[in-house]
This record gives sequence, C-alpha cells and structure tokens, in this order.
Amino acid sequence: MEDRVIVELKVAKNYNPEDEPQLLNELKATGIKVGLLINFGRAKVEFRRLVY
Repeated sequence: MEDRVIVELKVAKNYNPEDEPQLLNELKATGIKVGLLINFGRAKVEFRRLVY
C-alpha cells in the first residue's frame, strides 16, 4: 500500500479545514498513508497533503 494515495475532491468557495478529519479517518481505515484534499472551487486550485 506504499504506492497508493487517497484523493478527495471538493468544490467550495474556500478551503475548509473541517474536511481534514474525514480524510484522516479514510487513511486510518484503509491503511493508506498519504491523502490529498483538493478544492476546485476557486480560480486557483487549493490542496493539502495529509499523512497518517
């Protein structure tokens, strides 16, 4: 599972840090270590890389 990444896509006006716990729970449940939270809701794409 070392070469896998969970990608969670969002479309919101602003990045919402409250979305991070959901991604961390998904990482914990699957055993995957790295996740990307990507927001396409603005002119510039925002993203966060989370590691569990």
